[in-house]
Amino acid sequence: MRLLDQTLSSIQPALNEDAFHAAKDRLANQAKPAGSLGIMEDISARLAAIKGTIDVKLTNKRIVTCAGDHGVTEEGVSLFPAEVTPQMVYNFVRNGASVNVIAKHAGALVKAADIGVNFDFEPDLPIFHKKVRYGTANFTKEPAMSREEAILSIEAGIDIVAELEAEAPVDLLGTGDMGIGNTTPSSAIIAAFSGIAVENSPAGHGHR
Repeated sequence: MRLLDQTLSSIQPALNEDAFHAAKDRLANQAKPAGSLGIMEDISARLAAIKGTIDVKLTNKRIVTCAGDHGVTEEGVSLFPAEVTPQMVYNFVRNGASVNVIAKHAGALVKAADIGVNFDFEPDLPIFHKKVRYGTANFTKEPAMSREEAILSIEAGIDIVAELEAEAPVDLLGTGDMGIGNTTPSSAIIAAFSGIAVENSPAGHGHR
């Protein structure tokens, strides 16, 4: 059984109902107006249910930013050249990107992953080296990647989480992506799954 199928088959409901209700009761008994914390109350109760305890500690917080190039940039869809993608990966390593600043305030560690950058990074660069291919193809002319490559990309993410967990249990995991031209495939994917016209897609209103 390949890694993706094995991972999917291992996913099971894991919410602890007792912890969820205990968290709700604790919130209800605090000296504050009912529901005054808004969505934070629901989030905290769900965290308790996920962790199985009302004594939730989010100590090990990690952010993984996956990088890859997009062949569709050939169509002039971005204000920046594709060469900026590897430059940004180095920027993540140097803690010079906006996500690094935000993560520092949140007490989280950031690590980039090369999933498909059209560039050869040094083997000792402190990133996840998971390259599937050197950038996608131009999807206006041919498929961006094969089904097998898409599966390998997902499995790269599974491997990354496994490696993080091997270091220390991850309490909170954030993910992101970086790649010049990424808004265009994002818009196309949202349109394909939702049926919403590209020009009305939420991603389509971002930077080109």
